[in-house]
Amino acid sequence: MRSKNSPESEQEEKPSFFDEVWKSLETVFRSTLKSETKVAWQRQLGHIPEYAVKAAAKSICQNEDKMPSLAMIIRYTRNHISKPSFPLHSEGEDDAGVKCWYWADEGGQPAYKAADCPEGRAFLSALKKLAVKKDMNKALEEAQQKKAPFEITPEIVEKVIRRGRK
Repeated sequence: MRSKNSPESEQEEKPSFFDEVWKSLETVFRSTLKSETKVAWQRQLGHIPEYAVKAAAKSICQNEDKMPSLAMIIRYTRNHISKPSFPLHSEGEDDAGVKCWYWADEGGQPAYKAADCPEGRAFLSALKKLAVKKDMNKALEEAQQKKAPFEITPEIVEKVIRRGRK
């Protein structure tokens, strides 16, 4: 006979959050899970945070048409596990005073927006000079002939022309 203070009796009385998950899956999909399956899945999902398993079950109930497999539950939990709390990059300025990012894994090399690298800034300033002097079509043709470090679209040329007129 077990005493009321033993840990075994507490486990039997207090339902685990997995019981709620199994119940919601069984209710939504009108199917039952065998107790052996529940135990095996609980053992596999035991290391995953509780909030992620609950959120995954909720998403599965909303998005799926049939009872999920263990692999599907694990896939859904990956979408709900929180990202690391430390920043992967930090904002700063390079030696020239241009805003950039320093990524944690790149050893201090600055990263820029696509057109905000030294080559891109030089190209855009040259394009600006061309666009002010010539019409848009000629500026676009010449820019494409000079091999830009990124694709030149008419929208980019129009923005450069508008900036040049200010």
